[in-house]
Amino acid sequence: MMVSRRGSLAAVLLVAAVNSSGVAGWQAAAPAWALGPGRQTGRLAARGARQRAPLRPAGLAASRMVAVPGATSTATANDQAAWLRGWESAREELDARTAPAHCVRGEVPSDLVGTYYRNGPGLFELGKNKLAHPLDGDGMVAAWTFPGDGTCTVRSRFVRTEAHVKEQNAVKLGYEGPPITKSFFSGGKGDPKNCANTGVVYWGKRLLALYEASLPVELDPAGLHTVGVTRIAASLPKRSSFTARPKYDPASDRLVGMRYSPLAANAEAQFFEYDDSWQCVSRASMGLKGHAILHDFGVTRKHYVVHQAPSSINSIALSLGLQPPMECISYDESRDGAFHIVARDGGEPRTVAAPGSGFLFQIANAFENKETGAIVVDAIEMPRMPLGGAAADGSWKEAFDFGRDVPRAQLVRWTLPPGEGNAQRVVIDDAFQAFPEVNPYVKTVSHSFVYTAGGGGEQAAAPLKSVRKFDVRQGTVVGEYRVGPGEFVSGPSFVPRPDGRSEDDGYLLVTVLHAAQEGEAAPRTRLEVLDAMDLNKGPLCSIALEAYLPHSLYGSLCVLRAGTCPFLVSCVLACQKICGVWCGGCRGCVVWGCRGCVVWGV
Repeated sequence: MMVSRRGSLAAVLLVAAVNSSGVAGWQAAAPAWALGPGRQTGRLAARGARQRAPLRPAGLAASRMVAVPGATSTATANDQAAWLRGWESAREELDARTAPAHCVRGEVPSDLVGTYYRNGPGLFELGKNKLAHPLDGDGMVAAWTFPGDGTCTVRSRFVRTEAHVKEQNAVKLGYEGPPITKSFFSGGKGDPKNCANTGVVYWGKRLLALYEASLPVELDPAGLHTVGVTRIAASLPKRSSFTARPKYDPASDRLVGMRYSPLAANAEAQFFEYDDSWQCVSRASMGLKGHAILHDFGVTRKHYVVHQAPSSINSIALSLGLQPPMECISYDESRDGAFHIVARDGGEPRTVAAPGSGFLFQIANAFENKETGAIVVDAIEMPRMPLGGAAADGSWKEAFDFGRDVPRAQLVRWTLPPGEGNAQRVVIDDAFQAFPEVNPYVKTVSHSFVYTAGGGGEQAAAPLKSVRKFDVRQGTVVGEYRVGPGEFVSGPSFVPRPDGRSEDDGYLLVTVLHAAQEGEAAPRTRLEVLDAMDLNKGPLCSIALEAYLPHSLYGSLCVLRAGTCPFLVSCVLACQKICGVWCGGCRGCVVWGCRGCVVWGV
């Protein structure tokens, strides 16, 4: 049965509603609990081996995922209306400033040192015209810097891609027509638009804004000013793309990226591994038969893993421009999906059939089972791909309904046998949730806890209003933090404590959007810091922004090494105060030890 694309825009928006599966440029020594006999010990080492109780199925289904016709949502009309307010454009950028005392509740942990970045679409109009699809909005990156003295410096800025600059200049000159670039969801004419609005990653002292269908855009990590499109040391072709969800491998201390074309009739996945100077030290690739949407991928100690859902593309309509690119893609839930695996050190790829599989939206972690050799993948799975078109006049909000349009999203575990046989699935947690996260020290090896953003504990789709902690050993939720009425969370990002003693000893960073209530002029945004060991006690601290940020997408954390300047933006602030403009040239806040502040007399 072919699944209709119409009316399912909200399913795509689940990506943007609350998403922060943080990819970290971790540069810190591994804590004692992560080091065990015989373990590899890079700057981030995998945790020491210990026996785990087997995953308890607890009666959870292992059969085909089925979309329930006419399913109703637990979302109230008020919740839905409030959630939609998070898709209003950001009204201003934030210059770097220390959060005033009245904006900070609680105490910022003294051992939380570094900068937290988030990215998401922030502009949903071109002049007076609404964009047909909000995920075509221009990217806006926000940053929170924690110097370790109890304060926090915040700032935000639009990613000034070529398309953004061209369109904004046209508006200033009086242009009032439709977008002048061709976007992935809305279509149009002109050159393809790089929205740079999905992910962000800090690695090797460089900050990149990411968009799945285009090349990365480099930003200044301090002031968030746009440097320009990058091919990452010429590792990527000129007209190509890069994943919005790169992975960190703690054992090799490498960042792993992936590229593919979502518009190719026969997909090819290419994998790249980068050292901490962004040099590509390893490559691999595998061809896939037919079309594929590879929003995410898995990395184990030995393998790369992707899941191919049963999709196809209308190449004729695409080439003739008859439909927006996204509307040329169809999903056939009567066919089965499959996993594709290739060794990180090369070799022939292999395919494992996955009967009954839906669409693996986001992957929490993947690892090899040491006893059986099987590959285990924990992920958020939907019964169908979240495809959807939108009205050209931008009136998608009027037709939106969670229960009808958003597929169920569950936390599942797939086990891929080392030899012959099909992949097997167990539903770990059947509550509606998304954006899974694990402690970065356990990436590529077995983990105990998965953190997600949840819809309140029900199975039906609903705005995400809680942060959940699931113990995969016990097969149960062991902690949950819920926000108040008219409030919605992002996906959590895990920050290990420097002297942590266990896998869950750390902090969860999550943004909360407070939609405007009666008598309030505009929505508000705050960042909350949670204790990952005990979510039930609520936030350790909350930092309210002085400007509104729309629903953001993925996040990244930069944890500074000992001996580096913890005041990531202090000299930029000084430059601005003295000369009235952002320096943006010496990069003294980025390239440690360049003494730019001395050169400029600050």
